[in-house]
Amino acid sequence: GSWGSEAGVLSGRASWYSISDHNPLRTASLKFAPSWRPLGLWFKPYVSLDTRDVKFNTPNYWSPIDGSGSAGLGATAEWSEKDWFFYMAGQLGARVYGEAGSSWSASVGGQRWLNRDTALTVNLWGMSSVRDKARYKAHSLSVKVDRLW
Repeated sequence: GSWGSEAGVLSGRASWYSISDHNPLRTASLKFAPSWRPLGLWFKPYVSLDTRDVKFNTPNYWSPIDGSGSAGLGATAEWSEKDWFFYMAGQLGARVYGEAGSSWSASVGGQRWLNRDTALTVNLWGMSSVRDKARYKAHSLSVKVDRLW
């Protein structure tokens, strides 16, 4: 859900489901983006809280037996015109409980319409956090061509 007011936007998500091995997995995310823009109109700061809890640990997927809860402080920025948009985002995180640890994530990307029917989209993302009591890093680069027909 998402709720807006003059103070900002509060959004949240909660999931509770069982994996095929009958391990209940509970995740939650809460994010507050204030209306206050100390870095200018394009930069949107936020604070967040993310949790993940399971009944038992398995090597088949991320299943922190002590749970994982982290708080984040981040910002997104977006610029756009008729034929293009560009964004960047970054977040620093800290442990709240369980197996969580310090973390960071960053992304940058955009889309450019090359002509009336063709657009090129590029996204670059990276992160570092703690999973299963060890440092975990991931990154990705995606390039996509959209063609209208």
